Amino acid sequence: MADIDRIVEWLTDRARRSVHSAQLESRVPGDVHRSASGTCYRIESHAPVRIALPAADEAISAVLSELRLLYGIGRTSAERLTEDGYGTIGDLLSHPRWSAAAQSLLEYWGDPPDLRRVYTTMSYWLPASHPLFLTLPGLAPLTRICFFDLETLGLYGSPIFLAGLGRPTSAGEIAITQYFARGMEEELGLLEAIRDELSDCLFLITYNGKAFDWTTTRARLAFYSLPSPPDPL
Repeated sequence: MADIDRIVEWLTDRARRSVHSAQLESRVPGDVHRSASGTCYRIESHAPVRIALPAADEAISAVLSELRLLYGIGRTSAERLTEDGYGTIGDLLSHPRWSAAAQSLLEYWGDPPDLRRVYTTMSYWLPASHPLFLTLPGLAPLTRICFFDLETLGLYGSPIFLAGLGRPTSAGEIAITQYFARGMEEELGLLEAIRDELSDCLFLITYNGKAFDWTTTRARLAFYSLPSPPDPL
């Protein structure tokens, strides 16, 4: 995570001698972020980045081509239907047996397909390792995709002292915001900051894996009796 080496250096100096928190700004430029219940230190930066996501129409086409998303269609049935000319779920609207199920699923997804509903269907019928999941970011608005990383203390409950978020922008950059708790008393302010940041996040990409980063965030929010934002995908 960017700037962490300088933060660690500052923490080491503070532990060895009385170093005032204001001196952090001279080493890691940033400002004090104030939330409803506390403060933390905020570090902001931008970096040019090219994020190559599947086009929305390509993602939709790939999803519609997976006939096994319909209840009752397995691998053998899907292969047979494809050979008979039914290559997509939309094609099945004219099938004598599968038309009702295909129509019901397409109506549930909506037009254009709702990412959360498509993800729910795929999660039910396909393993998490299925490559089709890699196309789903193409259905999300670029600005609602979030990159997320945490650093926690090796203590009971895994208190969070540093959180980093990256948000792609329409200008071809990624806006990076890091929230740093300068002491344990600032974890509450940090948690409120990242909760607000993640409130509109639709697709979450984490460094440690969602099972750790997101689960830890929810657990720490619950520790302070704070509500969690909606679960991202």
